[in-house]
Amino acid sequence: MTDKQTTELLNYDKLSLSIRCLTIYHEVTALPAVKKLITLFDYMTDPGDQLIESTTALAAVYRTLMADTTGCTWAELIINAILHDDNPFSRRSASIRTSYDREKVQELAPAVLEDLSTLQKIARLNAAQIKEDLRQVAISSGQEWALAIIGKLPEWPIEPPQPSTRKRREPNSPSELIAQFLAKLHVDGGWPDLFNKLMQFHKKNGVGFLPFHHVFRWQDKELQIVLHPDDIALADLVDYHGVIKQAVHNTKLFLDHRFAENILFYGARGTGKSSTVKAIANEFASKGLRLIELTKQHIGTLPLLLEELAHLSQYFIIFIDDLSFDAVDDDFNTLKSIVQGGSTHQPDNILIYVTTNRRHLVVERFTDTQDDMFEVDARQERLSLSERFGLTLNFRTPIQKTYLDIVFQLAVQHGMDPSDPDLADKALTFATRQSSRSPRTAQQFIRQYERDHSK
Repeated sequence: MTDKQTTELLNYDKLSLSIRCLTIYHEVTALPAVKKLITLFDYMTDPGDQLIESTTALAAVYRTLMADTTGCTWAELIINAILHDDNPFSRRSASIRTSYDREKVQELAPAVLEDLSTLQKIARLNAAQIKEDLRQVAISSGQEWALAIIGKLPEWPIEPPQPSTRKRREPNSPSELIAQFLAKLHVDGGWPDLFNKLMQFHKKNGVGFLPFHHVFRWQDKELQIVLHPDDIALADLVDYHGVIKQAVHNTKLFLDHRFAENILFYGARGTGKSSTVKAIANEFASKGLRLIELTKQHIGTLPLLLEELAHLSQYFIIFIDDLSFDAVDDDFNTLKSIVQGGSTHQPDNILIYVTTNRRHLVVERFTDTQDDMFEVDARQERLSLSERFGLTLNFRTPIQKTYLDIVFQLAVQHGMDPSDPDLADKALTFATRQSSRSPRTAQQFIRQYERDHSK
């Protein structure tokens, strides 16, 4: 190969070294498609002797990218890796609360800017460019037999097509930042210019998968994504006693950096306690609120969860659903200690919302106090946890009129005529059969009524 021909090719040696020398975003090189790309770079440093290996490596990059179930383009793959990356820069950004915190982030600026510059070059690579280099190599090395195969290699999409209409995006949201990265893809120095935007993105949304999901589960001492959370909305609920309004107001205070209370939601089954918490999480997800579901069996590890979340600037609701205790035990005492005044401090960016069918959370039996010499003290101990919640909301079973009002409102939401003369009678009959007159019963009735009348 002549010197002229060599200069016409991409500088694969430099690309290979640059991507290997990523410091802050080094984990991007662990992506399967990027691993294949690095292999391709290695072969392309001496492509004449390794034409077969270089060609198959190019095919492997395409194959690996297409195997990604998200169906993203090459540029989107790199951008998503940047936004998902859990590294010192993203973690420091997510923890910004003071000017000192911001200074600690700025210390990393030179390394971050260099990495973003390298990743922008990688994101702009296209298969057509590399195929042309392979064709030149095949001709100059007397391996023209490979030209037909090289020409038929598929080319990966670099960036998505521009949408016909521009959607409004929430400031500092993943979609907004992805759009800005794509807009600056072909602008020299465009991605380093997004340093401050990237810092604000992590400050608002957190690190890793936190910006891309809003419901999680704490299990086995780690956060797990709930991929398909309940999509119930506040508009789907009927606030027949005004308790939902109180819970929403408390959550707004929380997100406005004002004093808010832990909440104990109690009442009969099906009255909307859990649905209210889930709907609140959905309503305020775009404002940075994250919901973390915790089961009773994992209460013992709650102090560890609080420690992990305390340094972040995002806001979290720890949600314990359908909680009750058979007796005052270690889990009872752990939760009591956290909710108010114990050795484990509840951070300001965390609230605890608990639902229960029992007003005082502990099952009370006649023999419990009968056998206790200090009956008053024993009862006070059982009441001690529920009394530590700053806000207790009673989801009472609706009276018949309220139950029918719920049915009529749900009927309107489902496109039915609430004046249908059969609706009320059948709703009451259904409630009697279910032995429950609750919002859940009303929802079940409407679904059945809709099915029966769609035949």
